[in-house]
Amino acid sequence: MVESGSDEWHRQRAQGIGGSDAAIIMKISPWKNVLELWTEKVEGKRREFNGNELMKWGNILEPLIANEYSKNTGREIITDEDKCHYIHPINTFMIGNVDGIIHDKIKGKGILEIKTKNAYTKWEHDWKDGNIPIYYKMQFQHYLAASECDWGSFAILDLGSMEIVTFDVERDDKLINELITEEIKFWDSVINKVKPNIDDSKSTNDFIRSYYKESDDDLGTLNLENNEDATKWGKQLLNAKNMIKSYKKGETEALNHLMDIIGLYEKAIGDNFSVTWKSPKDRSIFNEDIFKKEHPDLHKKYVETKPQTRRFVFKELND
Repeated sequence: MVESGSDEWHRQRAQGIGGSDAAIIMKISPWKNVLELWTEKVEGKRREFNGNELMKWGNILEPLIANEYSKNTGREIITDEDKCHYIHPINTFMIGNVDGIIHDKIKGKGILEIKTKNAYTKWEHDWKDGNIPIYYKMQFQHYLAASECDWGSFAILDLGSMEIVTFDVERDDKLINELITEEIKFWDSVINKVKPNIDDSKSTNDFIRSYYKESDDDLGTLNLENNEDATKWGKQLLNAKNMIKSYKKGETEALNHLMDIIGLYEKAIGDNFSVTWKSPKDRSIFNEDIFKKEHPDLHKKYVETKPQTRRFVFKELND
């Protein structure tokens, strides 16, 4: 089976919509936004990510977890790469590389999805009862849609308790129909190269900053006069900054009044608030300027240069 996160894995995913794309398209992924996913599909570029230790050990332990699942349930598991790859019969852009195929004597064929959960992974609900995060549920229903299976099963290794938890999941046609609708819209935007709307999420902000990481001084100054979109968003940003400035003034005024009322007290209790205003202990700081002046060679030896991100500065121009 193709290793998750490998170049081949990414190449296959770029040819269609995979299970881990489903939550992104439905805008419930905590890791990635639609704009970044669209850019990956259209341009074949992705932000560099070499995985983490949990992903590495998850890949290493996957065959062992599948084998343990088979022993615990008595179900036959097939992990052959070719047999675990699915393409939706109608929407051929919907693909699924599942971790295993289950053969159950009563329920028939199902799919197996393996996860590894470390001791610090906090899931909102009791995952032992099948209440796993919604983004994993979305991924699983995508696989059921692509494979046309009616059911499947999770096998989750909790590295904290060293326990493998298993539970079955049934096909949810209502959710699958919603998912297919959104995936069709997204794939149309990929085929037609229509960029998705930019939203207000931090993940979108992070991606745009990463995508346009280094500026090009040779380009000169971009003229945005009479650019309707630039004018629209410029006004919105200006209004937002003015509102923040106004609220900041109100915050400072209220703070000044409360400080004057509290005086020398360290603690205070109000009708619906509490205040602490303590004198801090003096702290020592390293004076780099003096050290650099008196020991230039040592300073040069131990100071390292770190790359900086582009700084976005927005100013109002007065007429």
